[in-house]
Amino acid sequence: MECNKQGIPESSERIDQEEISFTLVHRKDKISFTLPKCTTIASFKDMVFEKTNIPAKYQKLICGTSSLDNDSLTFSEIKLQNTNGKIMLLGSIPEDIQKVQESQKINSRSDEKKVNIQTNSSKKWFEEDMHKKVIENNQIPEESASLAIDPYSQDSSTEALMLSLVDSPISGLLDKKGDKLRLTVKTDLGQLWLSTYERTNKVSLSTIKAVESQPIEKNKEFSLMYIQLGTTEKSRFFIYYVPTKICQPLKELLLQSNCMA
Repeated sequence: MECNKQGIPESSERIDQEEISFTLVHRKDKISFTLPKCTTIASFKDMVFEKTNIPAKYQKLICGTSSLDNDSLTFSEIKLQNTNGKIMLLGSIPEDIQKVQESQKINSRSDEKKVNIQTNSSKKWFEEDMHKKVIENNQIPEESASLAIDPYSQDSSTEALMLSLVDSPISGLLDKKGDKLRLTVKTDLGQLWLSTYERTNKVSLSTIKAVESQPIEKNKEFSLMYIQLGTTEKSRFFIYYVPTKICQPLKELLLQSNCMA
């Protein structure tokens, strides 16, 4: 196989065309590809559409820590490991996007009812003594406050925020001791880095079982989040003052990256 000038694979008498094999990861799906290295990103996006029904304009491709935004690039120009390489796809089919938008409209109309239901039945973590102590004894870190106002991107869609969080440290968080915490998702290493002044814990993304969050009552633009690293409640790593706007994108990024680890 070799490519024409448009970077589209075509038959040829040459049998020594260099190829690359890798895996495309989308949520929990893994799709294997073997392509000539002269294949362009634009052509690859067409192939992805055939496999996933996600149009090219809705696709965000991530290789390591880089976003593959330049459609004219070929795979020979990308730092992608052969045979074991992985590319992450962030994207949804138009029908799913429309369903989410419609659901958000319905949810917004019933917010008041939901609040009443949650008030009566939901367990509020921030009211528990261990969390209440951290929240009441520590002010909102300045870095976290700035993120709540302008979290990384003018595009506030979940996928745009997910992309902006790749390998970008999230500062201004607090751990259960009230110490400042920095969180970094290292998709290329398959790790989550949790850093304080004293040390950096490097957690394998494959060990993350769940990610959940709740807005803090008095400051709903910030949330209390936990990352489940095991099978019991004791294995929950709690993080304080996560900007609420990035909670869902961060959750999806961690769980999607889990599939790549």
